[in-house]
Amino acid sequence: QRVGEYISPSCGEVENLSIPAAAAGYTWRKVNSLDAAGMSGLDGLYIRQCQGTYSKRAAVDTAVAAGMALVLDTDGFKSGNGAGDQQGYLDGSQLPGTPAVMFTRDGGCNPDYRLAVGSPIVTGPGGTLTDDSLDVGGPGGEGGFCSFFGGTPAATLPTGIIPFFTEPDGTYVTALGYSFGGGKVVATSTQMGYDYAYTPIEYAYAGAKTFYINAMAWA
Repeated sequence: QRVGEYISPSCGEVENLSIPAAAAGYTWRKVNSLDAAGMSGLDGLYIRQCQGTYSKRAAVDTAVAAGMALVLDTDGFKSGNGAGDQQGYLDGSQLPGTPAVMFTRDGGCNPDYRLAVGSPIVTGPGGTLTDDSLDVGGPGGEGGFCSFFGGTPAATLPTGIIPFFTEPDGTYVTALGYSFGGGKVVATSTQMGYDYAYTPIEYAYAGAKTFYINAMAWA
């Protein structure tokens, strides 16, 4: 299966997913533009968006409706990660199918996270995820950069949305999946698009790779 990856220039020189994708049996290619030509022939697409929330793309929505798998990860911030820069949250109006979800900062940058009960991405071609896989700095969370940057309230999750990861108390869902037309979408808001967070010296690096690959396999 052919999987593309679009990384926004603001992510810096972040490591792409070509090696773990190939290990999972995918044929990976770089995507330079989120239009019909750029996505031609793809079975799946990763979008990693930094410093600027993902803007709705009609061509992406059309491709998903036609059967393409989409794994979308955006930090949800227009610049930086400080209190003054908390704008541009990822919300459902930007996603294929416009589900009623809103990733706010309230669900992000907690010390540790939990796999949702029944999460379909616990195991897959990327390996096995645990409750500690995407913790900040290590099991239980200590030091290091954030992994998840936002979450959507679990209590208002629309029918058909499947939670993948949550806050420790389950109040916010930090990664989710759903079907749209003939395809599926995985949406999350993390810091793992940045080169300083998605790097081997960070605890969540290995877990992020597993998450990305298992998410694509589900989609």
